[in-house]
Amino acid sequence: MRNARKVLAGIALSLFAIVSISGPAQADPVTEHCVVVTGKSPKDAVRKACSTDPNAPELKTLAVGVQLMTWYDNWQWDGSNGQVTWYGYAGTCDAEGYLIYFDENNFPTWRNRISSFAVHGGCWTTMAYDVAYDPFAGTNRYQGDTSYVGDGMNDFIEGFWVTTPR
Repeated sequence: MRNARKVLAGIALSLFAIVSISGPAQADPVTEHCVVVTGKSPKDAVRKACSTDPNAPELKTLAVGVQLMTWYDNWQWDGSNGQVTWYGYAGTCDAEGYLIYFDENNFPTWRNRISSFAVHGGCWTTMAYDVAYDPFAGTNRYQGDTSYVGDGMNDFIEGFWVTTPR
């Protein structure tokens, strides 16, 4: 009888340990490759297309204008879980630059998801915003390609303003 209690206590303890360490179930990240084409202001028309296939014809068709930035879901420019290539139809970066926010209409699946980015063409200086439409909330300034946006901005970015070097 005594051994049976020990065995039952051992089994109960083992089950508790297994349940405790497994943690909550989490959904796999969405693998999404997108192309977005905008003007310089969030008020300008936005054209976008996304696919799970990075070589999808609709992405290649939309990729017109000047390439501005590429946003990555992971650090070190790792797009295995997704990436967005941003094009501008008003020419390359200049002092005025390009501004985009992520909200319920504009790439909601990319809001609070970016870990690294690359800049292209004349673009160099980037301001990242952690609150869409509020340039006075949390921001961080970057120069050139950024392999990791830092702990304070990782998965918190809700907008970018990209310009020529400043």
